[in-house]
Amino acid sequence: MSSGYGYFCPCGQLCLTLPCTAETLRHREYDTFYVLDLKMPHVDHLTKDEPFCIVRKDGGYELRTALQCRRCGLTCAYALENAPGYIYLNPTLLKEKTVTL
Repeated sequence: MSSGYGYFCPCGQLCLTLPCTAETLRHREYDTFYVLDLKMPHVDHLTKDEPFCIVRKDGGYELRTALQCRRCGLTCAYALENAPGYIYLNPTLLKEKTVTL
């Protein structure tokens, strides 16, 4: 068995499991969220909120899909319509713990 890193919502629900720490992921300049490439091995336990949320930012708009905790519904991450291969994780909400994979 190998160890990995679990990321938990403040309510205690496991939201994401990664083989590395989120600190090693790239940060998005716009909002400093972690950028998870979906090609990386991971297991997410998030539900998608429909429809898209439109967010205004410098130079235009973004269409976001909120990714929420399955237990409490807190938005812990989001996905962008124009970047379908990535998830953007909120670094202030998720608590890291070492887990066995």
